[in-house]
Amino acid sequence: MASDWSRFELLSEADPKCLTWASRGADGSGKSYFGCTAPGPIFVCAFDPHGMSRVAKSVRTGKEIRIGRYGFNVGSFNEDREKIKKAGNAIWQQFKAEYREALKHVRTVLWDREDLAWELIRYGNFGGEKNEGSRTGALDYGDLNAEYVSLIQEARDAGVNLGLLQGVKEKWVAKFDAGKGKMQNYNTGELIPDGFKKVADHVDITLAHQWDAKEKAYVVTIGKFPNKDYKDDTYPDFTFEQMALAAFPDSNPESWS
Repeated sequence: MASDWSRFELLSEADPKCLTWASRGADGSGKSYFGCTAPGPIFVCAFDPHGMSRVAKSVRTGKEIRIGRYGFNVGSFNEDREKIKKAGNAIWQQFKAEYREALKHVRTVLWDREDLAWELIRYGNFGGEKNEGSRTGALDYGDLNAEYVSLIQEARDAGVNLGLLQGVKEKWVAKFDAGKGKMQNYNTGELIPDGFKKVADHVDITLAHQWDAKEKAYVVTIGKFPNKDYKDDTYPDFTFEQMALAAFPDSNPESWS
């Protein structure tokens, strides 16, 4: 049987329709500020109940920004795992439905914050941060990972920009202590992204944010990036449009404004 060569997709030279990125940084580092420089309309999935409240009006003015709130106070359930699981899953299902509805109407979606989203899906499935009913501790994580990655992919499929705003945590490593004759945990002093460990594998760009008190500016350091000329460079007051045009210098600026 002869093959139909034309059935294969011809790789297009058209500009990309959207970008996915992960922004990591401490509280007040400018993650939300940067996200709001993306083209609107914007939908914010606010897992942080106080998220977006401090973003300067100057960057919000003139843009349609809508917020869905998915805050979850696990401490209110007195460690009852079944109640935690039921309540967490209800909020997670609400988020998924509203996220998918937003993808039909907006140009950009922000998860604020992604590490809280990853925490919520685990509470909604396990009643805790880990599955204590598993002897290995790994039971069902494959299903969670697949669902989580598919949600990231849905934004790309819809042609919508997706920004995953991540908190940070201290990096610890285990080393053998000859004096004590056993492995010991040590704080490296490095801050790494909190949340789903494989986020960087499923986005186009990773950014590290911080506030420069001396310069009085938000500063962005570029990590994973389509245009390798910019990798590890640092820029003050970086915007989404600047990022997109640096990543794809031959693209149409109107695509990113």
